[in-house]
Amino acid sequence: MARGQEPAARAVPGQPWRKDSTVTESGTSRTLSVAVHEHDGTLVVTANGEIDIASVPELQSVLEETLATGRVPVLDMSGVGFMGSVGLSALLVAAEAAKPARLRVAASPQVRRPIDVTGLDEVVALFDTLDEALAAGELDLSV
Repeated sequence: MARGQEPAARAVPGQPWRKDSTVTESGTSRTLSVAVHEHDGTLVVTANGEIDIASVPELQSVLEETLATGRVPVLDMSGVGFMGSVGLSALLVAAEAAKPARLRVAASPQVRRPIDVTGLDEVVALFDTLDEALAAGELDLSV
C-alpha cells in the first residue's frame, strides 16, 4: 500500500457502505480522494482529484471491492481534473467485471475526452452529471 493510502473499507451486512480515503503523491500537488456511499440503494463511488500511476491503485481497490459485493456502482468522476491512461485501464477492468450490466460514469470533460477518443464510451455509459447517471439506473444499459 502506498504511503498516504488508507486500508480499504469492507462492506458490513446490514450497515450503510461508507469509505473515504485520500492519496497524496509526495512532493507534488497531485491528490485523489475516493469515497463510497449509498444513494437510494445504489452504490456511488466518487473520485475527486487526479488519476495517475501513483493514485490509481486506490481507485482500483475501491472499484474491485464494490463490484465484489455483486452490485454495480455508479462512478462519479465529475470532480476529476486529470486522468492518465492508467485510469482508462482501471475503467476497462471495472466495466468488464460489471458485465452484463454497464458501468455508469458521470464524467468531467477531462475524463470524457480520453474515454471518447479511445472508444471506451462503447463499454461504459457516460453521463454529464451524477443525477443523470443515477436516473439511468432504471434503463437497460447492458452491452
